[in-house]
Amino acid sequence: MDCKPGNYRVLMLPWLAHGHISPFLELAKRLTKSDFQVYLCSTPINLNPIRENAISSNFSFIQFVDIHLSTSLEFPPDYHTTKNLSPHLMPTLKTAFDGAKDNFSDILKTLKPDLVIYDFLQPWAPEVASEEKINSVLFITCDAATSAFLVHHTTNPDAEFPFPALKFPQIQSQKLVQFMYDVSNCLTNKERFLGCIERSSSFLLIKTSNEIEAKYIDFFSALVRKEVVSVGTLVQYPIDITEDSVLMDWLSKKEPQSLVFISFGSEFSLQRRY
Repeated sequence: MDCKPGNYRVLMLPWLAHGHISPFLELAKRLTKSDFQVYLCSTPINLNPIRENAISSNFSFIQFVDIHLSTSLEFPPDYHTTKNLSPHLMPTLKTAFDGAKDNFSDILKTLKPDLVIYDFLQPWAPEVASEEKINSVLFITCDAATSAFLVHHTTNPDAEFPFPALKFPQIQSQKLVQFMYDVSNCLTNKERFLGCIERSSSFLLIKTSNEIEAKYIDFFSALVRKEVVSVGTLVQYPIDITEDSVLMDWLSKKEPQSLVFISFGSEFSLQRRY
């Protein structure tokens, strides 16, 4: 698939989850409007559905690049995504992604981008980019408050978080922070995240807006000692307008303040309990 001509070439490498790939794709769409040439790199199982929609959507000018992970009978290509992946295989997926470092290096040597935009779990990505003398920037796909909360509690565990709205009981805070200490391939998520922050250029990108999270952005910037640039909320516009109008018609029949919207994320499935 041909790319829209651009003066500046950007290669994006999100984590292998829809909730990360989607904001990377939305950012890619906006970059192409400013005449950037964009490559979005992920595993085939993640990219194939996007390719199918690309022709009929407004991002046919983005080129999709496959990165292949090691496979086995226990870990076939269909498992190279977080979608429907059993939680006990998540460390295996991270380890397999780490093992694609050489593959990623070959991709950079072939495409020769001017910039790599990478996600928070692969500190090897900016290392490879540096070896090829390519600038790289971290793009964080969650909000500034959560990012600041996690970094603060793992780097300053004895210091109180300065925002009362996010002051939780200790046992709840420990549960929230536990994610940072999950281990895969001899690395904790804390080491991965902080390594990605450290290796980012003089700034990093984050999916939020100054209007909503200015104080958290400033605090997070002070924590990591780098400029934190918000890129907006990157809301995905609906492809199926008919489906959207059906939903709006249903909502219009409800009384004001009679509904509660709850989002469980892009890959959460509810289970019926008896």
